[in-house]
Amino acid sequence: MEFLNDMNVILQILSNICIVTITLITEDNVHRALSLYSSGGENSKAIVDEYDVAVAKFASAVSELKSVFPNPADWKIYENDEDYKVIIGKAYRAAAAQLNRVKQYYVFEWDDAFGITLAEWQRYAGAYRNLFPAEETDSGSINPMQGDIKLEGTELITAATVMKLIGNRVHTEGSVQCVDDETLRLLHEQIAQPEALGEAKSANLLLQFVDEALVPGLIPTNKDIEEAFSEWKESILIKKIQQYAETRELDINILLSVFKRYNPNDEVIPDYNDLLACIKVPEGRSLLEIKMEIVGSLREQLDEWKRESFN
Repeated sequence: MEFLNDMNVILQILSNICIVTITLITEDNVHRALSLYSSGGENSKAIVDEYDVAVAKFASAVSELKSVFPNPADWKIYENDEDYKVIIGKAYRAAAAQLNRVKQYYVFEWDDAFGITLAEWQRYAGAYRNLFPAEETDSGSINPMQGDIKLEGTELITAATVMKLIGNRVHTEGSVQCVDDETLRLLHEQIAQPEALGEAKSANLLLQFVDEALVPGLIPTNKDIEEAFSEWKESILIKKIQQYAETRELDINILLSVFKRYNPNDEVIPDYNDLLACIKVPEGRSLLEIKMEIVGSLREQLDEWKRESFN
């Protein structure tokens, strides 16, 4: 009997040890999870702020953004100022990252305490996208335009919605499609909105299409407007590729083949050696000089053309 009592005591002690150990392990795991959890995967503190504190931090980041970039409509002033763009980019990304943290609270809604209206924030987001068009802005802290933030009773005007507006407002005169003066004024006004929201290149292409193809009456009545716009964009892109080829004495057909087969994710540029082999060296220039120029610019140029082809 004494032996059994001793065993019961030992089992009770072991049981207590296991409970304490499991508790400590669980607590340790919780602390570890909290220390590892962050918004964006950086070595930052876990989100443990009260909502009001998180909002105050966002308002502070917005204040800093406004101090370095008072008017997002002025983004074109800084388009070629690489040094100042770094400052703007850093301030914007800090504010966007904090906004993403604020959005994680279930009580989140746009508030005066943010120090910025939603419309203003969207203009800042648009300016950022115009200044950094090559950046991946679909994820992480640079994603300011999610559908869960909307202005009540309003719709964001995008290049796609303007395209639909054009299709709805054109009329026919003889064998071509045209727009009247009031529609033209409205289109110019509407096209300005996508530009402010980060679609500057698409907006400028739309404006160019309206002024150079639609207004002069170059679109036949049997042609769908969106199809006409796609064909017109392709013709503009082909002209750019031709200009690049002509200034470097390249075969345009081979360069077009390179462009069509090029994938930005691939390390190797297709038909690259064939392209270099077709160079015709003009008088006063060397083959090495032209090759060095192509090596230094081709991939960047192909990336830009691909982006334009998808706009």
